[in-house]
Amino acid sequence: EAFWRGFLATDEAAEAWEAEQAEARADAEEQWETEGKPRELRELAEALVGCSRDVQKLVAPLLKCESIQRVLYSALEACRRENAENAFRRGRRRHGVMTPPPRDVDLGDYLAARPALRCVLERLHREVKADPT
Repeated sequence: EAFWRGFLATDEAAEAWEAEQAEARADAEEQWETEGKPRELRELAEALVGCSRDVQKLVAPLLKCESIQRVLYSALEACRRENAENAFRRGRRRHGVMTPPPRDVDLGDYLAARPALRCVLERLHREVKADPT
């Protein structure tokens, strides 16, 4: 144990550890680019199909920006969490009376309920429309 403690304190051990970490980061980034990102874009596209034309026109040009993709995917995940919670609540009795089931929330509903986010998306949409590069 003392040998390993001494070895880990050396510069060559630190360099080996850093190289291993860099390789792991590169592998994770490659996996994200080849699997994660396309999957999320596909899921966003599927979610947008169920949205109004207004939301589709607003969001479509923004999808080429990776940071907007992340924001919209986070919104989609929030919708899924809320819908999962609603599914749990469906059919539960409250004080002996069946409660009406909550309606599922889609991405359009989520954006409509958050005017600040919608305002930012509209501003970005105008910017992209003015300068699509």
